[in-house]
Amino acid sequence: MKKQKEYMVHIWGGAWNSDANPSIEKDLGIKDGYHYFKTEKEKNDFCKMLDIPKYANQGLARDIKYGYMSHKRTIFVGRFVYKEKEFILHFDFGVLCFCLQKIIILVTVLGVFLSGMNMEKMLCQN
Repeated sequence: MKKQKEYMVHIWGGAWNSDANPSIEKDLGIKDGYHYFKTEKEKNDFCKMLDIPKYANQGLARDIKYGYMSHKRTIFVGRFVYKEKEFILHFDFGVLCFCLQKIIILVTVLGVFLSGMNMEKMLCQN
């Protein structure tokens, strides 16, 4: 089976608040979250609906990606033990996150986490 690239549009924001008026969800049936399209035309037609000023002006954010397996999310869960305390770290890399990006982000996150632990150690000593 040949893998096929697709478009993923992730949308969220104030346009889906319970007090949004007019409501993009009630008017057009568009829910916040992830939407997938096989063609660029389908993706563009969907985005045109999002660009209607009465909805877009309520605060509407989007992230658009194109590639293989965009339905799969990469999530890191780590367990760290420091001074007999256990710390659980959850990090959601999202969809279409490439391997090098994952490594760089993970090293950065772990560096910040470990720096915080070192800062705690320094504060406790002083």
